[in-house]
Amino acid sequence: MKILSFDRMPGSEIYSPLGVDIMPDSSIIKDGKPFFVPSFSDCWSYRLGFALRNGRLGKNVGERFASRYLDAMALCVITRPDDAIESHAGLQHGLLNSYEGAIILGEWQPVADPSAPLTATICDHSVDLSGEIVNAYRLFAQSSAISVMKIGDIIVTCRDCFAFNLPVDTVVTGSLNGVESLHFRIK
Repeated sequence: MKILSFDRMPGSEIYSPLGVDIMPDSSIIKDGKPFFVPSFSDCWSYRLGFALRNGRLGKNVGERFASRYLDAMALCVITRPDDAIESHAGLQHGLLNSYEGAIILGEWQPVADPSAPLTATICDHSVDLSGEIVNAYRLFAQSSAISVMKIGDIIVTCRDCFAFNLPVDTVVTGSLNGVESLHFRIK
């Protein structure tokens, strides 16, 4: 299983080539477990993401068929060691996507109607995610043209920074269309 986290803001255009971070499944924290801030960075940013899960094996999936593959959606938080990434400017920094807690996943729920409004709220920050399900179909199709998409693969269509250097013992909660779907503590 892999996580493809696209470097784009909610509602922004999808450009080629695709800017994407690839994360291993070992970087996931889920089920409300705490995020223990790693010691290799002193400057952390927290980014709200919109994730969709693949439920079928696929290669070269057309965009119009992508809805048959993406079977669940969730909020997530992408944690980012900004100073460590900056020190690797111009170099590959893939290892900095592999620590436990690089992605913190909320609870999966059925994929909503792609034409319906979709809003995410985390802490005091709200983001309009309307249109991101359709964008997920496009990103999934483009990704499947390059890579085999396996059952359980996760597409994070966009991410939006909502906080920097949150203090230890901060509780982070997020909701998708008013339904709480993300909850964790920073340790």
